[in-house]
Amino acid sequence: MTSLVRDLINTVRGEGDTSHSVDTHMQRVLDQLAALHGQAIEYLDAPQARAQPSPGDAVAALLRAEGRDPTPTALIPGVKSEDRSIPAGGAALSSRIYTPAGNGPFPLIVYFHGGGWVIADKDTYDAGARGLSEAAGAVVVSVDYRRAPEHKFPTAWNDAIAAYDWVAANAQALGGDASRIALAGESAGGNLAVATAIAARNRGAKKPVGILAIYPVAQTGNTETQSYDDSANARPLNKAMIGWFLDKLVTGPADKADTRLDLINADLVGLPPVTIINAEIDPLRSDGEMLETALKEAGVEVTRKVYGGVTHEFFGMGAVVPKAQEAVQFAGEQLQRAFAAPEQAGAVHTGVHTGAAHTGSQPRARLAPEDPAATKLKVVGYAAKHSFSDLKAFEFEREAARADEIEIDVLFCGVCHSDIHQIKNEWDNTVYPCVPGHEVVGRVTRIGSSVTRHAVGDVVGVGCMIDSCRQCEPCLAGDENYCEGPNSWLATYNGPMIPAAKARGGTNMYGRDNTYGGYSTVLVVQEDFALKIPANLRPEVAAPILCAGVTTYSPLKHWGVKPGDRVGIIGFGGLGDMAAKLAVAMGAEVTLFTTSKEKLGEAARLGVTAVLESDEEALEALQGKFDFLLSTIPQRHDINGYIPLLKRDKTICIVGALEPMESVNNQAVAFHRKNVAGSLIGSLQDTQEVLDFCAQHDIGPDIELINMDQVNDAVKRAIDGEVRFRSVINMASIKPDPADATVEDSAIFVSG
Repeated sequence: MTSLVRDLINTVRGEGDTSHSVDTHMQRVLDQLAALHGQAIEYLDAPQARAQPSPGDAVAALLRAEGRDPTPTALIPGVKSEDRSIPAGGAALSSRIYTPAGNGPFPLIVYFHGGGWVIADKDTYDAGARGLSEAAGAVVVSVDYRRAPEHKFPTAWNDAIAAYDWVAANAQALGGDASRIALAGESAGGNLAVATAIAARNRGAKKPVGILAIYPVAQTGNTETQSYDDSANARPLNKAMIGWFLDKLVTGPADKADTRLDLINADLVGLPPVTIINAEIDPLRSDGEMLETALKEAGVEVTRKVYGGVTHEFFGMGAVVPKAQEAVQFAGEQLQRAFAAPEQAGAVHTGVHTGAAHTGSQPRARLAPEDPAATKLKVVGYAAKHSFSDLKAFEFEREAARADEIEIDVLFCGVCHSDIHQIKNEWDNTVYPCVPGHEVVGRVTRIGSSVTRHAVGDVVGVGCMIDSCRQCEPCLAGDENYCEGPNSWLATYNGPMIPAAKARGGTNMYGRDNTYGGYSTVLVVQEDFALKIPANLRPEVAAPILCAGVTTYSPLKHWGVKPGDRVGIIGFGGLGDMAAKLAVAMGAEVTLFTTSKEKLGEAARLGVTAVLESDEEALEALQGKFDFLLSTIPQRHDINGYIPLLKRDKTICIVGALEPMESVNNQAVAFHRKNVAGSLIGSLQDTQEVLDFCAQHDIGPDIELINMDQVNDAVKRAIDGEVRFRSVINMASIKPDPADATVEDSAIFVSG
């Protein structure tokens, strides 16, 4: 698990440091705000709340106490301003237009103020907009959108779009350059800035060249983030106020879930560069972090800066808070960069690299389509758009089968723990949208003209790989899973194991950067990478064997487990279950190591011994007894307690965790010449062997058969450790015609 993902998980749990040191200048503002004796707005109605003193009022009071003129023109004399009306859906929106010193045409910034969509206006946020005009050297149009509760969601969003269109259409009259327009906003306005850019992309309107989101509201579904916890009682914005704002804004849960509000679950692909500014002491700090991650995962260029010791609303306090001056200058510099290269800044960023953009090896040749008139297949799948999102229905196209390929109607697909790692980007390599699934069983519906291994009607399986370079030493030796080609092997989903961006010379030998897996109705695969499913092996049971089965079979085979050997299996989830069954069928004496007392009975059902990892006395009695140990735990863990259990010259192999492990005590390894090893899935030959082995010995995984619409629950239960071994999706349940689905609403448990 990457440190980023671990931090975000802690964010969701509300863990972390809960103390922040307030900047001395910031503290003066907070003290002055308290001295103005405003009431807590969460206990007021909207008109009363709008009458309360603002942080800007506190700044003005401090300036007057120092004998300084608090008027905006005195603080920033080089910027001129005038108020003007903007038409929007039959309404007239008041706006303020700021023009910097110098000769135009200037770049343009459409700016949206904060206030939770309920309070505040362009006057409240004058200092931030005016300062931005000076720092960016741009005309800033600050818009008074209509506010809730008089105007509920999505009125403000519609107003923001209308204002953006008006500015684009009237750029010349405003003294601006229509080719250089950016969006900016604070708090609620930061949300509007991003949402307006998304709307412009969706409508095919003029794209902004950049976005500035200052402590934006980025999501509405989680109020238990780290910053909601550590800044729950902060001022001038606290957790209770945000709830009050949303209550005034929305009419129900559907509004809160709308991706105009819930930005982290929006389609962010293709947005221009985004700059996010956050305050350390702010309930919305974690929103900024989550938005940053979602933007990166969508391939958007994003820069985020957190200013320590300051609170929400600090951006417009430059007259008395030096960090606000720094933030305004930073924001101006970021926008100037965007204005300097509008074509590059406004380009669509897809988050992937196209083969044409790379030098080095040419893509591996694929045969031409046999039917040029039918080269695309309409496919329905389930995809994650980024690491925070659930899997949702996703329509896409696949290329029809070439001469050496087959088309498969997917019948069943296993839910592997690797799918969860990939959905959540815990290996820091996910390409979105992510359609998981590499435990695929389906029926062949079409074959290319040169296909000889399969026929229409065959039931076949597709595991973790759909191609390899086939030229390197491992591939020629039949170890495709250790392909040493420039991009390694091509995964059933998520593209090459080594993407072009990280390959030698930028090579993209497969000509594609993302692949979509078996959580979909149709799969197209080269014939050599489709395995035959034995007739006496139930297809739904066969699905997990294509990953969990071969991942455990391959090391048992490689390290020569034979009848009479003593084998220990560490972990008793999906991998551990298969490993135990396979080792027993190979004639080994098997001991399972588990943390769960509940699984002791399951081990007895398999006819194997089980030991609790916490039973130190039992572990001591087993020292030096094992010929082979296989660790199937899917996360970072400590294997030092197991190394003493091995005999001299024997091996412990790790297959579950693909991440940095706890340090190994080499003394325990060296003193008896023991080996610590790893193994990655299995070759095509290993995969066909394990399918045949399971059919011969009548073994397989214990599975839960689920509908596609239950997959998010299955993922959650797997994360929580509540799944009884393997979930397998009945793909008939994804088809448009309900009559095609054969699984009832409740999950079905099938013993392998």
